[in-house]
Amino acid sequence: MNGNLQGGCLCGEIRFEVAGSITEFSHCYCARCRKATGTGYSSVLIVSSDQLRWVHGADHLRRYDLACASSFATSFCSSCGANLPRLTRDGRYAVIPAGSVEGDIPFHPEFHEFHAFKADWVTLGYVDLPIYEYENNHNTERRENQCEPPIMMRPAVSEDAASLTSIAMHSKAYWGYSSEFMRSAEAELSVKSRDILDPDVYYWVAIGEDIPLGFYALSKSSGSDIELDAMFVTPEAIGRGIGKKMMAHAKKAAVKLGAVRLIIQSDPSAAAFYQKAGGVITGKRESESISGRFLPILEIALEPGTDYV
Repeated sequence: MNGNLQGGCLCGEIRFEVAGSITEFSHCYCARCRKATGTGYSSVLIVSSDQLRWVHGADHLRRYDLACASSFATSFCSSCGANLPRLTRDGRYAVIPAGSVEGDIPFHPEFHEFHAFKADWVTLGYVDLPIYEYENNHNTERRENQCEPPIMMRPAVSEDAASLTSIAMHSKAYWGYSSEFMRSAEAELSVKSRDILDPDVYYWVAIGEDIPLGFYALSKSSGSDIELDAMFVTPEAIGRGIGKKMMAHAKKAAVKLGAVRLIIQSDPSAAAFYQKAGGVITGKRESESISGRFLPILEIALEPGTDYV
């Protein structure tokens, strides 16, 4: 994509030009982009920083860097507040809000991303474009507009049961188990409302923009032991650090419950994850779903007062 583009702010104090190859043109539906633009999504072009030239008014430009984000920022006119181009924090790229460009842009967006966080009232245009529920991981260029939504933890409520069951089933299937295995494990993986309401079981849900992305459950065992009954991440969110965040949260929650040891019955494919979190394999236990299938048991020693992160 190549083009010579011109644009500016609402009041005319600032004008810019962009010349040369366009690295990317996309729509993003994350909450940060919605808040920054006041619309249902942002439409931006990514170019090399040396392709952006300020014609006049650059001294009226103001910038806001979101402190909790590794890269998210906005630039705007100090007089009229219009959204304007900005450089990435490393200075390599310029992010051009498509709406700040005057006249036609001689090419169309390439894809939609962070579609999982699209507001319900937004109608999707360009439906023939690729749709990525999260970031477009196929793009090899370094992208400034990494609008990774913050992950929050909240206690589960009984209405979460169906959603948590779906996460557990899809997360387990992600590791290549057969349909026959999944049918055998369905009862064990299912979460009922009564499970969430059980006073001796503690379900926590990882939320990204009001969407459950994972969950874990703790149950009182014996003495000062707490058992990790479940921990699952939805396949679309695997690789984003959600499991690590939930593990740290689970350790803190277990300590608050008075535990000094966390017991984990692990899926074989997850044992390495728990070992990285401090788990030590101490034995094995027969699966409740499949007779003759034994699962590794791990223990994590907990220390009161430790800030698990």
